Amino acid sequence: MEKHLFSFFLFILISINANSQVLISLLLGDKLNSDKIEFGIDGGFNYSTLHGIESGSYASDLFLGFYFDFKQRNPNWILHTGVQVKSSVGADEVPYNYIENEEISAILEGTKYRKEISYFYVPFTVKYRFLTLFNVEAGVQLGLMHGATDTYKYKPPEGGKLTYELDAKHQVKKLDAGYLVGIGSKLSKENKSMQCGIKYYRGFIDIDAQNITSGTYNSSIYLYCSIPIGAKKAEKSAAKNKLP
Repeated sequence: MEKHLFSFFLFILISINANSQVLISLLLGDKLNSDKIEFGIDGGFNYSTLHGIESGSYASDLFLGFYFDFKQRNPNWILHTGVQVKSSVGADEVPYNYIENEEISAILEGTKYRKEISYFYVPFTVKYRFLTLFNVEAGVQLGLMHGATDTYKYKPPEGGKLTYELDAKHQVKKLDAGYLVGIGSKLSKENKSMQCGIKYYRGFIDIDAQNITSGTYNSSIYLYCSIPIGAKKAEKSAAKNKLP
């Protein structure tokens, strides 16, 4: 167990580099799987918006991370956690916000923009498995913001298109937290197999660091697939070690 916990925290510490995460998972996947722990890659599509911002519509993006499922004595109950290495939330079609540069502000005034906030998200949920393949889960998700960008796309009267990106990290609080619920299904009856499903996240921390609005909260819908890494290799190795 200590080996698995050490590996988990190691993943968190080096999660700045997604490529290194993928490489490590491929190399150590079978080492992190056991009869009590399932480890794998978690990814899919994320549709997010910001509650509290007028007229903001859903923004879509890809997310990628890693997960651990810790099995309990009752095999129907599972503790789930992991790290979303690449995860951006925010909103599209957000009404114009004040820009300090007067020349740029004069050009972009009235233009809507896309707000993109990058987090390292760590979920902590409890899963309940039923009818062999299906499961529901509920819990909390914690986030650490490491980047935020406002992207304006302006079409001049003379034609063409201009894109202006503004670093917006100072507008967003570092920490986020909220509740996470979901439902999913294994794609086969094997003990460790690919799983797909849908999750909903709703933040309960006001992330507006400048108090411009009365409250701004993250909201996301995740369409995900979870793929065990090295599970079959780990099972073969365990079976081999049990041979006399």
